[in-house]
Amino acid sequence: MGRRSSLGGTIVIPASAWHNDEEFSIGESTQVTTMSHYAWYDVVPITDLRDMLRKSADTFGPKDAFRVRSGDGYAGISYEVFARRVYALGAALFARGFAAGQALSVYAEGRWEWPLAYLACACGGGVNVPIDKDLKEAEIRHILDRTAVRVVVTSARFLDVVQELRPK
Repeated sequence: MGRRSSLGGTIVIPASAWHNDEEFSIGESTQVTTMSHYAWYDVVPITDLRDMLRKSADTFGPKDAFRVRSGDGYAGISYEVFARRVYALGAALFARGFAAGQALSVYAEGRWEWPLAYLACACGGGVNVPIDKDLKEAEIRHILDRTAVRVVVTSARFLDVVQELRPK
């Protein structure tokens, strides 16, 4: 059965219910047919994204946080390695003059480096400005101009567009 929280009668419906042909409805009377197989876990409190990153690395250490294409197969990037890379990118940004309150934009297709850049910026007090990869150049230029983005993280696929948009 879904559990009611103390936050205004919110109903918690685990994603597993969506994949097991279990019927439920969302409305004034929310019902879930069965949830007895779903294990409820204790929630580890986190204070901010740095704390989440540190606790994830401590808890899951060598387990894969990401699986990425590598040659003909896939390679894992562990929670420990991912956290170290976030810290390293944050330090590199800081060393190059990026400071808390400044804006960093990620303009790339979905890939593991996206959360890497996002967390490096956020953990250092920066402002993330994600840009949808499907936007037109004029829309991207508008976002970059309005937000005073100092750093754009991109992939090889979008490098030409970003270089074209750089102030001359």
